Amino acid sequence: MKRTSWFNLYKMLIRTSIRSRMQYKFNFIMASVLAALIQISEFLMVALVLHKFGAIKGWSLHEIGYLFAIMTLSKTLYRTFGNEVHHLEKYLVNGELDQLLTRPMPVLLALLPQNFRIMAGEVLQGGFILCWSLAGMMHSGQIGWTAIPFSLLIILTGAVILFPSDLLLPHLDSGPHASRNYRRSLRMQHERLPSIR
Repeated sequence: MKRTSWFNLYKMLIRTSIRSRMQYKFNFIMASVLAALIQISEFLMVALVLHKFGAIKGWSLHEIGYLFAIMTLSKTLYRTFGNEVHHLEKYLVNGELDQLLTRPMPVLLALLPQNFRIMAGEVLQGGFILCWSLAGMMHSGQIGWTAIPFSLLIILTGAVILFPSDLLLPHLDSGPHASRNYRRSLRMQHERLPSIR
């Protein structure tokens, strides 16, 4: 199958996932608002501490807000497109990976559109803090306009880095029992494959 065909199939699966989520518009709006409020409350706690004690070891509120926004937007971008990669271990342990293995497409292509999430609350909150932080640092003369495209590049790079790290996490499980369970589930998956075919 051609790459364009895989890409068209991926777009179709994403559209289907979005359409299914939009069946419950009120849930989507409330989840976005609550997610934004949770993220803002996390940053406000840090902001209150900095407001009370001033800069901590030379880090100003705008600088910490910038780092917070970059991490939030990178994680949001990754979770929007690769949320189920984060839960790959669930597929392995529960034996749901064989459903993806029997589809006539690459496993990652089948996995990525599953539960595609539009994280509007996190995007709005992260975007607001990023704009506020950049404006504050530009006003103080710390950075210039070139920081804007570099910030967008950093967000994209952060999302790309998070993707393979979540793919590797099931392999790097630290607990001996968890890794033994993981290996057992992999062995069970391989034993099931011949019977599926």
